[in-house]
Amino acid sequence: MLTIPLLPTMAFAAQPWIENESATYSKEGIVINAEVLRKTPAPTPATLPKRQKVEDDTLFNDTQAVTEEPKLAITEPVAVTEPAVITHNLFIYPDESYFDAINRWLKNAGYQNVAWSIDDHTAEELKKNPAGIVSFAGSVRTVLPTLSKQLGVPFYLSETSNLAAIHQWHNREVQIVMVRGSSMKVAIEQLASDYGWNWSDETTTNKSWLAKNDYPFSGSYPLVTPKNDIAKALRVVLEGYPISAKLLTGTQSLFIVDTQ
Repeated sequence: MLTIPLLPTMAFAAQPWIENESATYSKEGIVINAEVLRKTPAPTPATLPKRQKVEDDTLFNDTQAVTEEPKLAITEPVAVTEPAVITHNLFIYPDESYFDAINRWLKNAGYQNVAWSIDDHTAEELKKNPAGIVSFAGSVRTVLPTLSKQLGVPFYLSETSNLAAIHQWHNREVQIVMVRGSSMKVAIEQLASDYGWNWSDETTTNKSWLAKNDYPFSGSYPLVTPKNDIAKALRVVLEGYPISAKLLTGTQSLFIVDTQ
């Protein structure tokens, strides 16, 4: 009779003792990051005893069941690209013209006085109202070229520290001035100073004001011309008055005379 010794019972792997577990989830509820801290290392399976040799040298064959410790699956973080949000901040409404909207934009940007120098066709287009709300994102300087292309008429923005101008002199330096004075004579004298031209008052022999009469000049307004183009500035200021300007470019002197 064969005697078979009793085998000790096999010790299976125990689950680890988890002290803390944290996880981060996506908007869809998917785990995108998980951390597990173990308080004690997981115990290893007990070693099976060596097989006993029986009297007739017959080996006892048994089946060894091996249980592996389950592994925690950690999902790699997924980079989520949030959609870019572009905020429109400049609007043109159906109850206002493009001209009024541009003036409003510039006023909100800090320019209380805006000089305009555009042709009749462009002026007619800018007097129109949009069919619906038109909106743009950006500054007045970056938006106006886009609006110009959409309307199909050319116009450009120039600025000084406190004045702005809309004009049609592409890639040219311009000059923006305020025309002001208590009379036409005073206004022209100031204009000469702004453009760097010489003005002679009544106490000198070659006085600049040679017209018979002075004329009232009320208020003030901004004016834009190509840089140093005083001839154009004088044509604008003197329009409608019975006086005209004569320029001596050699001495940078001007004279105001009665129109013949």
